Amino acid sequence: MKFLHSKRERGRDARRISFMSKFLVSSTIIVIIISITASIAFCMLSTTNPSHIPGEPFNQASALDNDHYVYLPGISRQIPAWRPFSNASPWNTVIPANIEVDPSSEAMINTLQQSVSAGQICIALDNWTVPVYYADADTPTYTVPCVNEWNKCYPPFGPDVPIPDDAIHDPEQNGHMVVVDLERNLSWDMYGAQHNTNGWQVTWGYVFDLAGDGVQTDRVGSARGSGFPLIAGLIRLEEIEQGHINHALALAYDEPRKNIYVHPASVTYAQGDSNAIPMGGHIRLDPDLNLDDLNLSPAAHTIARALQRYGAYVADVGGGITLYAEGLYGKPDESWEGILTTDALKEIPWYAFEVLELPPLKTMLPEPTPTPTPGPGRWFSEASPWNTPIETNPSIDPNSATMIATFKTSGNDGKVYINLDQWTIPVYYADENTPLHTVRCVNPWGVCGSGFGENVPIPPEAMPDPTSDGHMVVVDQSRQLSWDMYQAQKVGDSWQVLWGYVFDLQEDGVQPDGTGSCRGSGFPLVAGLIMKEEIEEGYIDHALVMAYNSPREGVYVNPASTTDGRGGPNTIPEGARIQLDPNLDLDSLGLSPRAQVVARALQEYGAYMGDIAGGIALFGEGLYGKS
Repeated sequence: MKFLHSKRERGRDARRISFMSKFLVSSTIIVIIISITASIAFCMLSTTNPSHIPGEPFNQASALDNDHYVYLPGISRQIPAWRPFSNASPWNTVIPANIEVDPSSEAMINTLQQSVSAGQICIALDNWTVPVYYADADTPTYTVPCVNEWNKCYPPFGPDVPIPDDAIHDPEQNGHMVVVDLERNLSWDMYGAQHNTNGWQVTWGYVFDLAGDGVQTDRVGSARGSGFPLIAGLIRLEEIEQGHINHALALAYDEPRKNIYVHPASVTYAQGDSNAIPMGGHIRLDPDLNLDDLNLSPAAHTIARALQRYGAYVADVGGGITLYAEGLYGKPDESWEGILTTDALKEIPWYAFEVLELPPLKTMLPEPTPTPTPGPGRWFSEASPWNTPIETNPSIDPNSATMIATFKTSGNDGKVYINLDQWTIPVYYADENTPLHTVRCVNPWGVCGSGFGENVPIPPEAMPDPTSDGHMVVVDQSRQLSWDMYQAQKVGDSWQVLWGYVFDLQEDGVQPDGTGSCRGSGFPLVAGLIMKEEIEEGYIDHALVMAYNSPREGVYVNPASTTDGRGGPNTIPEGARIQLDPNLDLDSLGLSPRAQVVARALQEYGAYMGDIAGGIALFGEGLYGKS
């Protein structure tokens, strides 16, 4: 970061109450799109060379009819196994004969050779796969808690989850498991499933309607890194025994393309380069490849046939090129032994695949609008310093490096955190129906800032920040006013504060010199706040407010109007503007898409130093009392 030079600097005694120091609680931005830890599947490399030379044509296969079965010994022809999702689902659609191959197919397929399996296709059988269990009306049900950052899963997962007594989740880190109720056509997908003395818990869970098409809404995740249901594309024992797979398969490889996905995927968390196949990319085995020339086992022949007729969708990140077979944990009468091996497809060369024409690319990155409409956190006039972007070549303060170096000695070792759950600002909205209160100011003077005290609108659900600051702000958008409160407390049916102010949101948000507020710098509480709606919309069009443990003592600069700083002469004064280097490549940092929204605002608008904290802190809207 760099420190932007201010045009005026004053030393003044702070004419406001000396507030308690803020102690920073580290938190992270809540991500609605849910990226799940990589599914890693390793396989032993084959020592057998493929029986085909790259660049030479394949021998033409036999007719690709719909009744091409390869039966295992002792298995007679049967009706094809049940398959999930509607007939119109992309998972259940035969690839048309005249479909186009993507112009970049060769470059994308070449990335398969760079995988840790060196281009060999593996089948996950005994770990890093998905066990499937079937439920009926007699299956025990559980209330399954979701043990994650938000303590919730994607509705309606959680209550009444049917889990058979013999269910065992995948033993690896992913802990995948799926339960299917064929009568109700529902599946319960679980990630990080664990069984303990209290029942079951998961890191993440979803419920899928198996009568639907198996495609999620954009940016809605699942227990796979692509947003796919767990059962989608799974190779099931019943299908192999019957010699016919009548759906597309799910494929993972080392690094699908970063930040890009295509239909039918709905999210991605991959980190591959621009030549990689994106999540949702549809690949197929060359239909002209004669499978009879490859000396495949009957089971491998069935899988290869499906890869020609239905193809495979890139579904996850793996430790090699991986297809997924049903995990048979807890099923003593069922086994892959003697039927299918991890390297059963070793004779199929990687270059025998092609990527079908990609649908329109979708990105996980928020797209900044060239002429954005004012965002939900853009308070004050257009001329306000809070709403003014940083010019292209701003003047950098001569002591910038020295001041920024004081970040290293902050309470959190120079890391920037975002206060979300405490030490932040809850914002409530009022209208003509909101109850009005006479709010008592319990400070030595018995009065608050001008205009505060009488007829303060406070919604019934309002809750101040739970820490000692007790911050809270109420905004009346029709009147363009905000009521800022410090150490707000509800006593019976009445409210009291240690300090309160009323701000006109049509003005520039800058106080007269020497005037305090509920912040140590004299800033309004809504100034620089990260609003949840901004994160969801993917764009912040205003400067942020920052705090750290030692703003300069006795000195402040515009737009601050006072200071509670206590740091030395080399620290950053309150009111100083800080910018994240605009030349920093945010894509190189591994930030979540939501974190990139905040980082981009720090590049375009910067942040004003506004208060004391226990480390370097930005402030997200407090969502107390908002279900």
